[in-house]
Amino acid sequence: MKTLIIALWTLTVFAAVAGCSKGEGKVATASGESIGVSECDDYLKKFDECSARNPALKASMGDTVKQYREGWKAAAATPQGRESLKGKCKSSTETLAASCR
Repeated sequence: MKTLIIALWTLTVFAAVAGCSKGEGKVATASGESIGVSECDDYLKKFDECSARNPALKASMGDTVKQYREGWKAAAATPQGRESLKGKCKSSTETLAASCR
């Protein structure tokens, strides 16, 4: 639980910062669509799989993950943003995996 809270806080801060970036050529995302950064796409896929097995997770994080998608979409609009997302999304995926066992 503590790990999940830390992950949520980290991702919320990141999403807020990433949501402030502007750019053209943003990758459209809806459930199942690509962000354009494999590490982020992997996180979203694993979240969808995990939340399908754990409705409480989806209820508690569903809106937050929606914000992640929007923030990551904005960040992925630039090469620097895509590069920055790789490590953050990989770390988030590892944290999510620990929460979904």
